[in-house]
Amino acid sequence: MGIKKHDNLTDALSDLDRKAADMTALILISQKIEVLWQEHNGIIDLIVDDADYARAWDTLSRFYTENNISSKNAEDGDTALYDHIHKDPTLPAINEKGKIAAAGACLLLCIIHAATIYHGNHHQVVLNHGASALYILQGEYERSITALMLHSDLQHLAGNVLGLMVLGSVICSLLGPGRGLFLILFSGAVGNLLNAFMYRRVHLSIGASTAVMGAVGILVAWQLKKKVVITSKPHRLIDIKGSALYPLGAGAALVGMFSGGENTDVSAHVFGFLAGLGSAILFFWAAAYFKQKTMWMEEKNILQYVDNFFLVLVVAIVLMAWLGVFFNHGAWS
Repeated sequence: MGIKKHDNLTDALSDLDRKAADMTALILISQKIEVLWQEHNGIIDLIVDDADYARAWDTLSRFYTENNISSKNAEDGDTALYDHIHKDPTLPAINEKGKIAAAGACLLLCIIHAATIYHGNHHQVVLNHGASALYILQGEYERSITALMLHSDLQHLAGNVLGLMVLGSVICSLLGPGRGLFLILFSGAVGNLLNAFMYRRVHLSIGASTAVMGAVGILVAWQLKKKVVITSKPHRLIDIKGSALYPLGAGAALVGMFSGGENTDVSAHVFGFLAGLGSAILFFWAAAYFKQKTMWMEEKNILQYVDNFFLVLVVAIVLMAWLGVFFNHGAWS
């Protein structure tokens, strides 16, 4: 038989064969819901505590929706589904689109650095387009974006390219190239803005490291969303697992590890991490809400359109940032 969609928890836990019982129990146990077994003549009934009833039904309902489980027996998909839920969800797979998106972003950083060196105006470009707290506070907010694409030397560039390639590939594989790049760019820009408003005086910083730390925050948020269980029946409850401290601690450790250099802007790293964490949490909440409201539509096609929109948005934001400073100062003056 295999697992299939039910209309209530009682039916979902009753009269199951071995495979359906095993899969259903595994889904519930993954959310730390205790499950007891009763077997008679090869037919299995699963039992959960009354206190876990609402959370168990909410967990199964979300599993039905997210995996397109129908009320009919799913013979052909049983093996694939069984293998899927046995995979370790803490190890995200990196796909080709994710690699290409991250590589494209890294290539852009290399081209911009090479162009400034080739034209011999690297110092002036940094002055005109770096994240200067003084000029940002005067309204040149585009500097929070352009500064992410400027680096002091090859060593500075290489470190950020490596970090962006590794973390960016994972994020763009998880969320899609467009949404992944947008969140990374957004967290880096917000980190630079917050840093400028903290200093409120002459302070200049450059480099993609703020966005790289934002990427760390995004991955921490992705880990956290699996450790926070929200139930809607019989009333709305938020259950945060104690293990949620692990990804937070790991993220903070990474920020500290990569913020020990002599010329490192530590506060920009911290703000980038917090911006990535906060924006990703809001993004995941909005994505879940959007998914719930559009379940009647073809989800795969919708996500592709949404991802394409964010990809175009990233390109437009980058171009507008450089054009904005072009009108103010001249692009490479």
